[in-house]
Amino acid sequence: MKGEIYGAIVWFLISLYIFIESFGLPAGGWAGGKGIGARFFPQLISVIIGICSLILLLRAFFLISSNKSAKVSFSLDIRLVFGIIIFIVYILIVSPLGFCVTTVAFLFIFSIYQGGENLLTILVLSILITLLLYLMFSVWLKVDLPKGCIF
Repeated sequence: MKGEIYGAIVWFLISLYIFIESFGLPAGGWAGGKGIGARFFPQLISVIIGICSLILLLRAFFLISSNKSAKVSFSLDIRLVFGIIIFIVYILIVSPLGFCVTTVAFLFIFSIYQGGENLLTILVLSILITLLLYLMFSVWLKVDLPKGCIF
């Protein structure tokens, strides 16, 4: 029970930090500096994390007040660990190799890892998702994405 309370407080503080730090990002990205800018998504995510942490905190307090115990079991799933390793490798190589190539490769490998069977569909979707992300961040929000030695 105390773990949930501490966890909720930590996540709330993280969301507050992200929200405050996001004011250092550009405000507007299109229409002459007006509209959604690079700070919009970090602020949105930080508000969502903050709301979820407050819900978790309230849930923990209600469980304490009703003397109920929430059973939590921790088990290490090797698929989860491998998925995290794939993501960490992606983060480490996206700057030197470039956003587009690395993201297509990451989405392709991760989709196969998650059980995707049709390789052509996975490849096409990986390319389309990367293109959509590139257009959204680079063109619409005017955020510089990593341009590595490949592209």
